[in-house]
Amino acid sequence: MDASFQQIKTNFRTLLVAAVDEGLEHVAQVMSDSRWIGTYFQWPVMSKWESGLPSFRLSQFEGPKDYSMLFTGPDPIIDADTLKSFQALVSYVKQEPFLQDRLLPVTVGQDRQGVIEDERLVRIFVYQILEALIDRYIHTHARTTFDMTAFEVVYEPYARYLFEEQLLADIYVPILFLKFADDTITIDENTAIERMSDAFQLARAPLKAYGPGVHEAVMGAATHALVLRNWPVRNGNTWEFLQRLTEVSVYPLDDIDNFFAAVRIVTGFETGYAQLLVNPKGWAAHYKADLPPIEGTSRRAYPNRFENFYWLRKEVPEINKAGAQEIGRVFLKLLQIKGNSVQIAARRLNLCYLREHEEDYILDATIALEALFSDDERTEMTHKLALRVAALATISDVFRRPPKQVFREVKQIYGYRSAVVHGSKKTDRARDITVHHTQRVPAGTLAVEYLRHALLILIDHPQYREPSRIDEDLLLGKGVDEQST
Repeated sequence: MDASFQQIKTNFRTLLVAAVDEGLEHVAQVMSDSRWIGTYFQWPVMSKWESGLPSFRLSQFEGPKDYSMLFTGPDPIIDADTLKSFQALVSYVKQEPFLQDRLLPVTVGQDRQGVIEDERLVRIFVYQILEALIDRYIHTHARTTFDMTAFEVVYEPYARYLFEEQLLADIYVPILFLKFADDTITIDENTAIERMSDAFQLARAPLKAYGPGVHEAVMGAATHALVLRNWPVRNGNTWEFLQRLTEVSVYPLDDIDNFFAAVRIVTGFETGYAQLLVNPKGWAAHYKADLPPIEGTSRRAYPNRFENFYWLRKEVPEINKAGAQEIGRVFLKLLQIKGNSVQIAARRLNLCYLREHEEDYILDATIALEALFSDDERTEMTHKLALRVAALATISDVFRRPPKQVFREVKQIYGYRSAVVHGSKKTDRARDITVHHTQRVPAGTLAVEYLRHALLILIDHPQYREPSRIDEDLLLGKGVDEQST
């Protein structure tokens, strides 16, 4: 059959209307007979830790009724094979190549024609659509009588998912172990930090990649999310489409990692993320009772120590509106900087926060400092690098130290780094650095602090991303006394 695309959409909708109407009648009869209807298996339930962060568990008995289950199982209460409208929709799918290409999967070693010829498989895939729409209709409208306007509310999002070639979505990345004072902080027209609603929280609870990965208690520990709006999604076969959304590589990872670098530059707080979520804009690939139809996967992008009962902490840092706006400002600046030393250093900063051992993150921090302040001449590199970092203290008070102290501490950081790299027995002796006369700070911690502050200065003073400009304008121009330091 070679019907036009618009005719296929019309025919499919007409057959769906009849099938949903007939299915609702049978559900109404089951309810009238007071027959038992099971609940959703593994329904997400949310509580809160003492810190106020969410905690999820999946319950077998506390979910709402799952009306789709009336049609499934070896001995269903409603036998879909006896419903003429259901069978009519199956027949139509089997004769329309477009619908086959959209709806039916091709598994390894199996071509699509083989799937089409398997009556049982086709029925399963088509029935899943009807069962989901019927269940969503009842949960959305609290009724079993068919109404066309009410049907459109449920059907139109699914129709866009099935028929449109290009879809839009908002990307949500929950921000772990941080709170924000405001519900919404707008960064620009396409970016924000938003508090996740309770319904959204419940919908994200089961979304993670298959196999070992993120810790569930860590994954839940977020009240707000980074939101990247209007992300275009290429559509096609529905099964392949959903598979793509479970692949980390399809998400804008560079932008996401730049955001978390901005958080660390501005605050120094420990954070990270464990999920990449897709919040559809006007479309839906699946329904689960009345929860938002979000999709997504997991990614382990947080410190190992989060898994050591970090969620039991009584308090977590809260970022006020001014702090959140500063994060947004730095984030937008990072996005504008492409392919240079600042981006390399920002990536290394992120790695510092993900490392488990100080010996690892001091190497990341010093590699980043070298990317920012070294040049092609390798002679006296440590000396020159310390001088250049110290010179920045003459144009900003972000270090909260005079240039002489900055110079001395950077040299000591490199002394510890050298001990680590060369396996010196003096590593422990060089590990702690005295700051502010009496306070002892681990060299790795101090290295990360200097990296954060140096990045902030260079983000706001792009002319000094070229180390020679620091020499010409700040060292020679203002005469930092390297001998007295």
